[in-house]
Amino acid sequence: GVMRGYRYRTAIGLIALALRCSACGGDSAALAPSDDLAEDAADDGPVADADDDPRLEAPGMIAFASERDGNWEIYVMDADGGDQRSITNHPGDDFTPAWSPDGRNIAFMSTREGIPEIFVMDADGANQRNITNSRHWDYDPAWSADGAHIVFSTTEGGAGPAIHVMESDGANLRSVNNNPPEGAWTETGPTWSPDGKTIVYEADGDGANAVLYAVEPNGANRRKLTDHVLGDFHSTWAPDGETVAFARHSGPEPQVHLMDPSGANIRRLTSGPGANAHPAWSADGAAIAFVSTRDGRGQIYVMDTAGDHHRRLTTHPGRDAAPAWSP
Repeated sequence: GVMRGYRYRTAIGLIALALRCSACGGDSAALAPSDDLAEDAADDGPVADADDDPRLEAPGMIAFASERDGNWEIYVMDADGGDQRSITNHPGDDFTPAWSPDGRNIAFMSTREGIPEIFVMDADGANQRNITNSRHWDYDPAWSADGAHIVFSTTEGGAGPAIHVMESDGANLRSVNNNPPEGAWTETGPTWSPDGKTIVYEADGDGANAVLYAVEPNGANRRKLTDHVLGDFHSTWAPDGETVAFARHSGPEPQVHLMDPSGANIRRLTSGPGANAHPAWSADGAAIAFVSTRDGRGQIYVMDTAGDHHRRLTTHPGRDAAPAWSP
């Protein structure tokens, strides 16, 4: 598939093509972890453009992954791009941060123990602990709205990555889809609805590109939401549960789109330049953070929900990815 797993092509090559990546088109590869390590990091802070808009002054903090210090670590920053700081510091790669609903914890994927596993830490980086402790590859964590469970993708079943649910301490692991839909061999990128009733995720079957599916947490009522020939990925729910943002590979580079939870009313928010993907909603639903390669490498931007008033939040020699807005 065009975009499978580009989030995980790490400098050490551990997660590379095996998860969800084949040849990325256009500038989309620049969104990803790569073999090109950052050298000297520049000072980072708010970077405003002519399209400043008060709607972008959303509350909270943004967690993200950055390779600015030589390998992928989890950073946090203010919502305006200020006070950027690392909250992990380990030779392994740390990626895909996900805030708990109460804002006190962050789940993330780490390769520090040799293979990708799910870790949880306090929001300030303290008390980092492995909650999967498995022999399998575990990644893409997302919390349930009540904070009691985490959905993630794992190779636990042996047939390929599939979405599973566990309690937030790693207990009581179970598969959501015992039989992947329509021959799908990977299920990745799950995101839990605010009402707790639906999980949207990406799946690719029979060698095709990933499209989006929805399912209830117990595996019931599984249905395909999109059927785009080039692939849809990076889905994320709006805080009010009325809209899903996602990336669609609709041309040389992926672009951010919105749709209703049913898959209807798909509309495009970005049109370049460069690749624009990995959307993340602010807690008030007024702004969307995303990753863009418009300046030559993946950096974090923010825009309003109409796709206007883009503002760049990070700028340095390394790449940034996987933004997640605090609740």
